[in-house]
Amino acid sequence: MRLLSVNVGMPAKHVIDGKVVTTGIVKRPVPGRSRVGRLAIAGDGHANQPNHGGPDQALSAYSIDHYRFWAARFDRDDFSHGVFGENLTVDGMNETEMCIGDVLEIGSTVLQVTHPRIPCFRLSYRLAIPKFHQEQLESGRIGYLLRVLQEGEIAAGDAVRLVAREPKPITVAQCIAATLLDQPLPEVLIALDRLPHLSERWRAQVAARLARAPIEA
Repeated sequence: MRLLSVNVGMPAKHVIDGKVVTTGIVKRPVPGRSRVGRLAIAGDGHANQPNHGGPDQALSAYSIDHYRFWAARFDRDDFSHGVFGENLTVDGMNETEMCIGDVLEIGSTVLQVTHPRIPCFRLSYRLAIPKFHQEQLESGRIGYLLRVLQEGEIAAGDAVRLVAREPKPITVAQCIAATLLDQPLPEVLIALDRLPHLSERWRAQVAARLARAPIEA
């Protein structure tokens, strides 16, 4: 596992569908080593808080596997690192491989996977592909968010080491299927509800899903 690119961008105003919207979706690779603080990478910012940003959503990651998929899907060759709005473009490490609560060592930082990243209409604007965010969600290729357990520095080329994983892990893909895609996976919902490192935002998602269809644990 390896970090391919570190991407940052500060919130800026953009005209989307005739409306002025402030967004940090436009992120570009940065050279050298970047400082990672508890809430963000240096030079990066979040708009529309609390939907974006905060301790459980300090960084986002997206797999290069998906770059290849979307390039083929839309016959595009201009998807540069960071174009999907992620901070970390990673080699492999997709939703079927990573688990909620995974602890990762990158450079001198220690990060933890908290929950999936919900696609936003601003990404459709960024890519100039109408309704892309909806297709992205339905595909499950949406990436995930991380909290910072130990501040430090990272850079493109750093190895990614899995430090710890839950004894009964739930993949990010399973989490997406059971919550955002509303698939009938009661065992996954129950397991998610019991995970100690699931973010509070996603714990609310699980509770709402369980409330709609009560399941005996």
